[in-house]
Amino acid sequence: MIGRLRMTIYEALDAYKTFAPQIFGRQKLQCSILSFIFGGAGIAWLDGGNLDKAVQQMLQSKDLEASLSMEESDDPSCRVFLSTVGAQFLHGELIRSYEPQQIGQQNYDCTVWDAAKATTATLVILRPMTLSAPSAPGDKFVGGGMPQLQENNPINQVIDEAQIIWPGRQFGCIVSVGTGCTNLKPLNPKLEFHELTKTLIVIAADAKTTEGEVLETKLGGDLETSKKYFRFGVEDEIDDISLSAFERGPWMEVKAMRFLEGQAEKITACAKSLVHPTPVAC
Repeated sequence: MIGRLRMTIYEALDAYKTFAPQIFGRQKLQCSILSFIFGGAGIAWLDGGNLDKAVQQMLQSKDLEASLSMEESDDPSCRVFLSTVGAQFLHGELIRSYEPQQIGQQNYDCTVWDAAKATTATLVILRPMTLSAPSAPGDKFVGGGMPQLQENNPINQVIDEAQIIWPGRQFGCIVSVGTGCTNLKPLNPKLEFHELTKTLIVIAADAKTTEGEVLETKLGGDLETSKKYFRFGVEDEIDDISLSAFERGPWMEVKAMRFLEGQAEKITACAKSLVHPTPVAC
């Protein structure tokens, strides 16, 4: 929303509040274990058509075509990628709003709402999304939150992409914003029901692990020492809030405001770094 559609943060929040009930409300299951049972049987518990309609309505509200492509035709001033995972080999992929700059990279011919489904399609929420690329016709994707690939915090991909697009440029500031959603429960979509209890694995997708690895690198250490790297993530009690818990929005807003109250000094330093960036060598 913010990068590809040029929406403000407030517009993005308003859009979520408006469309989340349409996407999740009618089909939300009251008992979470049923979603795992359906996921294990290969049955998604949300209709992707509702997400399609919501995103298309949002595009129309901004006088944009419903078939708007994820990739921009011109060289965009604000580049965006969505991180997702290939269903067949569980390999990380990026869906970019810009043309890939390196040999071996590819992009997918998809609309904005196709990309939204591809990065949201965790096995127990939406069916895997099929996207096509010149060298990978019909690849299926199952969302971006696969902990073994550390896609919940794609900071490494951000750094890699920046170094490819702007080789030799120095980093002025990196801001990482977490959603607080650190618990993921992936399932094999081909499991038989009687095998479900044997193969269900609960994995904690801890974004802090990725952050720690970044800060251990020379670039990450230099950025942190120079106060050019900032991580903000509301984690207290929000970790277990699911994507569909839209009705708890007011509670989450209160939690977020309390978090911000304790981060005033850090937020001020971050703002100064963004307005007056001092380059840090790669």
